Amino acid sequence: MTVEPNGFSVTFVAIDATAGGGRRWPDVVADRLRERVEPILAGHHVALDAELVVVDHEEQVQLEGHGYLGYERIGGPQSSVHRVRLYRGRIGRDPIVSS
Repeated sequence: MTVEPNGFSVTFVAIDATAGGGRRWPDVVADRLRERVEPILAGHHVALDAELVVVDHEEQVQLEGHGYLGYERIGGPQSSVHRVRLYRGRIGRDPIVSS
C-alpha cells in the first residue's frame, strides 16, 4: 500500500545570522525554496511548513563599563536560538516570499 503525504515540515538550521556575502539566511533559504523546491513540487500542491533556526543570531548590544570594548550581549555570553517561520502553505498555490 502506498500513501501519499499531505505535506512536509522542514527545519533549516544556521549557525550564524548571515550567509556568505552578508545576506540574511531567511532571504537565502526563501530564494532557494522558490528556485529549487517550488519548480519540483508546484504541480502537486504539497503542503509545506518551513522554519529556520538561527543558533547564534545577532543581538542588540548595550554599553557597559567592562568587557570587550565596552559591548556585551544583552542575553549574556551563551548562544541563543531564534526561530523564523519561512513558509506555511501549499507549494504551487501560495507564493514563497522573503521575510
